[in-house]
Amino acid sequence: MAIDDTDDLESAGTGHVLEDFRSLAASKGIETQAISRHQLYFHEDVPYTSHNSSMCTEADIPKELVPELIRLAVSHLESSCAQGSDPGLCVLCPEDIPDIAGLIAFGRRAKTGLLTKKEAYDTAKDRNIHLSEHGGTGMGVIGALAGAALRVFGFDGRVKGKVKAGEDGETMPASELLLRTGFSRIMAVCGDEIRGDENITLTEGLIKAVRMNWKSTIIVAPAYGGKGYITLTKQQLRVY
Repeated sequence: MAIDDTDDLESAGTGHVLEDFRSLAASKGIETQAISRHQLYFHEDVPYTSHNSSMCTEADIPKELVPELIRLAVSHLESSCAQGSDPGLCVLCPEDIPDIAGLIAFGRRAKTGLLTKKEAYDTAKDRNIHLSEHGGTGMGVIGALAGAALRVFGFDGRVKGKVKAGEDGETMPASELLLRTGFSRIMAVCGDEIRGDENITLTEGLIKAVRMNWKSTIIVAPAYGGKGYITLTKQQLRVY
């Protein structure tokens, strides 16, 4: 499930809208996963506020509960999104989608160029995807579909928020860092997975993860001097 509400500078933001929805869903017995933020194309013709990003989460629920999930999401969007915004909602089950490569291609195109509502609806058509607009111009359907597609792709996006893992400059084994953060894996910038007793030094005490190989992943770089690894800064993570 993904939303894009093209909020305004005074509103709480798309991520907060989806985070509030996660709490609402939990109160109804529907548990969801951590939110991923997917950066889309910057252009003056795109009606974004500051980042042009889409927010996405997952829910592990029986298919018969999907209509209830959609109903809850629609009600929440229409009551929570900023006045004058253009909310879009996308809900899909990856295993039900024929030509999933075409869906992923749409998401990847949304990162590098301009797309239209017609292209979004044409992509969703005949793929068992719920795509709907809930105010304003409805342009948010483009970002909502793109965000869901990129979550399915599994190699895009940053996990919303940061987790306190320790103090700036603190060093610990990779296994301890995973235990403290609850994230799934640690990966070096070269692509190697870091495990066990490999030492990781925290550049910052607050750790942010990205989505790689469908998992929440901490990215690290070789430490100065070649011993162990260091976590990346928020600025360095912007390439993901």
